[in-house]
Amino acid sequence: MNNILIIGIGNTLMKDDGVGVFAVKELVKKYILPQEVEVIIAGSMVGIELIPYLQNREKVLFVDALDMDAPAGTIKVISDKEITSHAHTLLQEKVSVHQIGLSELIATMLLIGDRPKEICLIGIKPQEISIGEELSKPLQQKMNSLLSTIVNILKEWGIILKRKENVSCCSL
Repeated sequence: MNNILIIGIGNTLMKDDGVGVFAVKELVKKYILPQEVEVIIAGSMVGIELIPYLQNREKVLFVDALDMDAPAGTIKVISDKEITSHAHTLLQEKVSVHQIGLSELIATMLLIGDRPKEICLIGIKPQEISIGEELSKPLQQKMNSLLSTIVNILKEWGIILKRKENVSCCSL
């Protein structure tokens, strides 16, 4: 089994809600992923149904729209330390734009004690969550920054990604 799992979360039919899926697809399109990295497009499947995919993993990286008090396009990394130190409140607070789901999943993994050794969430503040298949302008403009954030987290985890040749930027 692959040691590192990257999960793209969001509904691509609801504009910025799909940013996690769009970002992970762009990552796969632009970078050569080593064998130890697996990518899952979870889409709207963000609850405890993901537990089997997280079991026996070293590290898991979630990419999602993040509900926070910040301007649209703001990127935030929530580290494993921050996630585990707030495990008690995860079920009461919104971690992502999905009211229940990701926070429930993380809290459940912590409670049952069968969790990846490290969990990280990269979130970006959405501007618009409404019917539509494209990201808002602010999120389109931040896609390269979001990808760089993913690449940097992987680098911290010892995974160096190489760019694919002749791939244009951000064809969302």
